[in-house]
Amino acid sequence: MRRKDTQKVALTGILIALIAIMTFIPFIGYINIGFVTLTTIFVPVIIGIIYLKDIRYSLVLGLAFGFLSFLKALVKPETLLDPFFVNPLVSIVPRILMAVVGHYVYVAFSRQSNKWLTYSVTALLTTVANTVFVLGSLLLFYFNDINTIAVENEFASSAWSYILLIITTGSIFEFISSVVLTIIVMRATDYFIERYEH
Repeated sequence: MRRKDTQKVALTGILIALIAIMTFIPFIGYINIGFVTLTTIFVPVIIGIIYLKDIRYSLVLGLAFGFLSFLKALVKPETLLDPFFVNPLVSIVPRILMAVVGHYVYVAFSRQSNKWLTYSVTALLTTVANTVFVLGSLLLFYFNDINTIAVENEFASSAWSYILLIITTGSIFEFISSVVLTIIVMRATDYFIERYEH
């Protein structure tokens, strides 16, 4: 195995370990605020997409994110929507698709000269993809259940209004935090890489 490939495998392993830590330590990767869960676990996936620049590793990171969310729903459900994530079509497949979207967004925007714009757009659109695919799958497979949860718990008057509430609260937080956290991490790592190289 070439040195560069070894480095990519090592970084992928580190990012997967970080995803696992963020998944199971409370209030790091999942922040529950009652009617919605704020998620930040996609940030390591975004960092991997940017640094590794390889669709294979992006898919592995997306799969890890999805599998760990599936595992969390199976062994440590915390919210009313968590039981639905035992379905791989809700927990795993959307995260793989998210990673694919993120990779190709990065490839498309990396052709322009402003790397910070590339990082920001990649972070934003990867997070948007995660939101669209996850909420879309929830509505597709569990519309009636979500409708019941929304009405009985007085979160909203219907499944559609509940999803809209999630988007206007949790999802907007996730869009902003993904860009901010990605820029912070990339600036820090670029700084240390430049110091190391000089």
